[in-house]
Amino acid sequence: MTSGHSEKRGSFLSQKANWISSKGDVVEFKIIVENTGNGTAHNLTLDEKLPQGFTRAVGSSFPPAIQEELKAGESLEILFALKAVESGLYNIEPTTVKYGSNIARSNSFSLIVLDEKMEKSNLTTVITLDKNNIFTGESVKATVKITNNGNVSAESVLIEGPIPKGMEIAEGDLRQVYKKIEPGEYEEYSATLKAVESGNNSIQLKTSYSDDPTGFSSNSDPIIVTEKEKNYLYILIPAIIIIAGIALFVIRRHREYSY
Repeated sequence: MTSGHSEKRGSFLSQKANWISSKGDVVEFKIIVENTGNGTAHNLTLDEKLPQGFTRAVGSSFPPAIQEELKAGESLEILFALKAVESGLYNIEPTTVKYGSNIARSNSFSLIVLDEKMEKSNLTTVITLDKNNIFTGESVKATVKITNNGNVSAESVLIEGPIPKGMEIAEGDLRQVYKKIEPGEYEEYSATLKAVESGNNSIQLKTSYSDDPTGFSSNSDPIIVTEKEKNYLYILIPAIIIIAGIALFVIRRHREYSY
């Protein structure tokens, strides 16, 4: 919470001022009482009403107390604090001080209370692939970028997710942990996955952090894995050579025995 400061002065002054605060702020008030006469003021009492839109602040007494006497030429300060609980424009009524049969009033002033400013981190996670179409046995590199678009730091950042079906980790790790990502900053890491089966896959990661403990999911583009065709020509050529060799051997032997 932040603190504002507002001041009220004695009955001989009638000043008005505009003050701006925010919902949830603790506003400190100062009442200045001055005895401008030539005699002692006796039996002082103070009347201060709780303004609309405010409540008592922790650690501050309300209504404030005042001493019973104030000598000529002396002054005193009375402090108290209130917490703004509703937004709006409020008129802070004068403080009334009674002494004997006399009454003194302070100035009044306006106080503007704005809506509470939300301070929160906001992460986005983007998964980028270096290629989308591969054969079995080939690899794809995934780059993960986590950016804080909020106005405060994101803490205890966790990114994790399963290895896609039909793939295996070749290098790096899909799971990462960061202690803190400052507003406007980002973290980036990469992992390489190898395709062991054909199919359509995608990388799905979940990001959770201090302002979003439940987390959110991010998906990569599809990874299309095709079964690598076997080159039967390389198998057929050795077979032909072997068969041809056997045939030549049989023909040669047949000629030898025919003589």
